[in-house]
Amino acid sequence: MQPRWRLINWTTFGSAASFDQRVITNITFTRNNFGQHQDWEDGLCFVVREPNALTPDGLNPIASYPYVNVNVDNATGIRHGIRIMAWSLKTGNMLYKITIDNMPYKAEESPYAQPTFVADHGKLAILMRDGAFRVYNAFTGEYLFKTETMDYPWDSHAFGAYAIASAYGLFYRFAYSGVYAFNWTNDKIAWKYEAPAFAAYETPYVTPDGTTVYSFNAGGIIADGKLCTTPSIHLHSPLPVDGEYTA
Repeated sequence: MQPRWRLINWTTFGSAASFDQRVITNITFTRNNFGQHQDWEDGLCFVVREPNALTPDGLNPIASYPYVNVNVDNATGIRHGIRIMAWSLKTGNMLYKITIDNMPYKAEESPYAQPTFVADHGKLAILMRDGAFRVYNAFTGEYLFKTETMDYPWDSHAFGAYAIASAYGLFYRFAYSGVYAFNWTNDKIAWKYEAPAFAAYETPYVTPDGTTVYSFNAGGIIADGKLCTTPSIHLHSPLPVDGEYTA
């Protein structure tokens, strides 16, 4: 039997000797954690996983890593489809649970990885295995739009860092052939930054025109209007300090 968990948040005020007289709100949260991602500004948290990776209530992994159970997915061991769940951090209530699971397996209906979705500006953007993001209304779960697909051959399959970021009206994907910025307001890629390699065969990663580039295998830090990140470079000496790699 799966354990049943809940988080209880008491907000207290005053100095009465009796604890129950100091409690002004009591929020029961029906999860054992605050989900995989939190939007603290809007007071929301989310779980995004394949339906056959979770128990029917969507609260626990159906098995230990890699979270598949051949008894529930036609003995394939393949995670497929997507389930999106959202809760209010203010009330503890589940806001919606959406399941999309059309067989056979479809890349455009399967999330790439747990750390590659983000909520901001009242929207939820989820990276799918077809190299594009599906964007939803974060409060209602309404599907809004699908973004442009990232570049072939690497990024169009969603390969990249297990990381994502959002700031200044854009959200950012750290992919194998570069860093992408997407608009929150529409389906367009705002810009892409690439780091060309010093030698043609130094890495296996290339752009659509065949340029060899360094991959971005980690996230970044955003502050003061700048995005700070670093590509994966194989070097025998320290990086130069002249700002050549600053994007």
